[in-house]
Amino acid sequence: ARLRAHTRAHPEAAPADVAHSLVATRTAHEHRAVVLGADGERLGSGLAALSRGEPDSHVVTGVARDRGKTVLVFPGQGSQWAGMATGLLDSAPVFAARLRECDTAVRAVTGWSVEEILRERPGAPSLDRIEVVQPVLFSVMVALAELWRAHGVRPDAVVGHSQGEIAAACVAGALTLEDAARLVVLRSQLFADELMGHGAVASVALSRAEAEEALAPYEGRLTVAGVNSPRLVTVAGAPEPLARWVAELTARGVRARVVPATVASHSPQVEPLRARILSLLSFVRPRPAEVPMVSTVTGEILRGPELTAEYWFENCRRPVDFEPVVRRLLDEDHDVFIECSAHPVLTLGVDETAREAGAEPLVVGTLRRGHGGPERFLGSLAELYTQGREVDWHAVTGAGRRTVELPTYPFQRERFWVEPVARPAEAAADGTFWDAVERGDVDGLAAELRVRDSAALAELLPALAAWRRESEERNAIDAWRYRVRWRQAPETVPAGLDGTWLVVRAPDPRDDGLAGLLRARLQQAGAHVAVVSAEAGAGHDTLAAALTDAVGDPGCGPVTGLVSLLPLAAPGGTEGAVSPGLVRTVALLRAVTDLRLDARVWSLTREAVATGQGESVHEPERAQVWGAGQVAAVELPEVWGGLVDLPEAADDRALDRLTALLASGTETQAAVRETGVYVRRLVPAAVSPGTARPFVPDGTWLVTEGVTGPGRHVARALAERGAARLLLTAAPGTDAALLTAAEAELAALGTRVTAEVVDVTDREALAAFLAAAETGAPLRGVVHTAGLLEDTPLGSLTPAELERQSASRVLGARHLDELTAGSDLSAFVLFSSVTGTFGGGTGLTAHAASTAYLDALAARRHARGEPALALAWGVWREEFDEEQARAAEEARRERLGRRGLP
Repeated sequence: ARLRAHTRAHPEAAPADVAHSLVATRTAHEHRAVVLGADGERLGSGLAALSRGEPDSHVVTGVARDRGKTVLVFPGQGSQWAGMATGLLDSAPVFAARLRECDTAVRAVTGWSVEEILRERPGAPSLDRIEVVQPVLFSVMVALAELWRAHGVRPDAVVGHSQGEIAAACVAGALTLEDAARLVVLRSQLFADELMGHGAVASVALSRAEAEEALAPYEGRLTVAGVNSPRLVTVAGAPEPLARWVAELTARGVRARVVPATVASHSPQVEPLRARILSLLSFVRPRPAEVPMVSTVTGEILRGPELTAEYWFENCRRPVDFEPVVRRLLDEDHDVFIECSAHPVLTLGVDETAREAGAEPLVVGTLRRGHGGPERFLGSLAELYTQGREVDWHAVTGAGRRTVELPTYPFQRERFWVEPVARPAEAAADGTFWDAVERGDVDGLAAELRVRDSAALAELLPALAAWRRESEERNAIDAWRYRVRWRQAPETVPAGLDGTWLVVRAPDPRDDGLAGLLRARLQQAGAHVAVVSAEAGAGHDTLAAALTDAVGDPGCGPVTGLVSLLPLAAPGGTEGAVSPGLVRTVALLRAVTDLRLDARVWSLTREAVATGQGESVHEPERAQVWGAGQVAAVELPEVWGGLVDLPEAADDRALDRLTALLASGTETQAAVRETGVYVRRLVPAAVSPGTARPFVPDGTWLVTEGVTGPGRHVARALAERGAARLLLTAAPGTDAALLTAAEAELAALGTRVTAEVVDVTDREALAAFLAAAETGAPLRGVVHTAGLLEDTPLGSLTPAELERQSASRVLGARHLDELTAGSDLSAFVLFSSVTGTFGGGTGLTAHAASTAYLDALAARRHARGEPALALAWGVWREEFDEEQARAAEEARRERLGRRGLP
């Protein structure tokens, strides 16, 4: 209401400037609303309806929550309509430019124009023809994906349905636009020539198993062509038997209909075309994908090279397994699904699959039949935003907008006095019921339920008790689990900087001149800037001397901030456990502390974190500085400023965003990306129903440090669950009696055990151990629990100590990752720690840095489609190494006695 009154009182304020100001100067709260309109009058009526709490077709509201990864979904045929997307052609330059690129690529093969068909120009081919509709739909979908990208929505994965996989592969970067366009044109032309009129497709409300059972009498003449949801399949075959089968189902009360299609794709009718398709598409040259593509042909994550002519034959021959792919994506934390099409045809399938899986993703379309202009696209964008998926509103308001005055938030009076609340009667009754179940009290349960026959309850009681235990265990696990989420922060107008800022850089062959660019940008913001060069291999004494020289310069005023470029050196080829960037960062922090500089240290990294925007940490060593930073924030709060991760190429806009972060100082863990600034958050991560995977006991399971500590408990749990064989490593110096005892205990549980002292930091020794043990049962799982936990204050942490404390955890994981490449593993588990996520205490720099490496390694494996799980443990309830724990506790107490709490 205040905003409505303000805009009415200030008609001179352009609506786009008001929108820009709202985005740039106001916090995005949980309860959100977007008002859409082409002019001030329409926007004003929307604001009025919103203030009254009345529904309005131009107002989108929602409650935002933390969102997982984003999927772009590309359907096959069925989303087309005459005149689709022409409104965007006339109003969205990004869409129009990309569609005309598609038009050029299609026209080079066909001779006709996609745009002329969309605009229904006289003489343009008809959309009713398969060799026309498929290239046109491809072009529209690719252009819509570009429009989403321009508005800050980059997918973490793409998935295509039938011919939609061609658009998905193009958007993922695995196919060039020219190859993709030629593929869709030539294949659809072949279908038109050879298959048109010989086949039909039906949509049937049955599960796959039910459909296959009902199809059995037709002996292969009709087959399942696609699985769209748990209760919706498509069936393809010859028109006459398909029509008869649909009539039979309809008579039985099953919802079934023949859909408009004249080609029976995904059926045996395609098989005779194999050789011709392979020859016709032999030109396809796939590339490494920039975004993971999950195949509805194989169910696997595709990296690009798999998308050969052979794949594109299988794409039109085999059934479309859409529902299993949606389940996989849900299990892997994807919970925003955007159908990139002119009309939604797959959103219902995603919704139904998610409902059965117990998930609640955000599922939206892009355009709708009859609504192909900017209003509909902005409505879809608003749906995303109001439900918690951040978008780039600056792409909507446009460049060059000015910030105008807006009304402030009204103060609200709210009483926060806790009143005593009586326990609800229902809750008490529930307690009595479950108490009887847990006691196994059949008579008490019968009395509670007022049932006379307790015999039936006696049979039910064990199942109720088991369900109760499982429910309580799941609730307990849910309360323990958290995960890191990256949330897009609202764009802000950079504040000014004051005082002197030091930019510390190290010589690097890949130096892209960032130090000079950053110096210029900080000076523009009002700071005096000095660049300090640290020689390669410089320790904290050398760094302290260089900082002293810079601070002692006559032109240097009070130092208020320090930006470290030391972590940016490429870690590639690092032989040790610790990256050069981490060694330099620790040395810098020690130097700043020694000099008692009253300045905050901001460490810049490059692609050291994956924000979830289709990203992966290709070099896990880069993440070590982020782990160390968590401890520095606790141990050196007077020195530590924060961490900012940059993209590979930092352009002017990225530097503007970095400067705004430094000036504000409120967000201490952020990532600057092309689409905006993302900030790090820790959010609850309850276990979704259906995410647990069954344990596969056959084969061999390796547990590092499996004879002591947590590893011993893991080995015992694996044996109790029937693991056929266990390989256990023990750290050098482990008492032989411990190995003997572990072997005896586990052998008594029926498991074959081999326990040996193996230095996991020695790649050759670890490889020899695995090679000698690789007889009989193949390796099925790896659990890496090795790692030191020592308490060393950052101020006395030398490079040698850093390496020693990190070696077994980092090098062991690196060697296992390399040595098991190509193995058919069902699990690759890394025991990490919360210290790498949020610090957790002082003196744990090496521990935090090495566990951050484990987390990044697991993320990289996961992005490659390899099994990976990093468990960031908190405090264990029992100490597994009492002497080590006692020594660490004594050291902590001694240090706290000297220095006090940070």
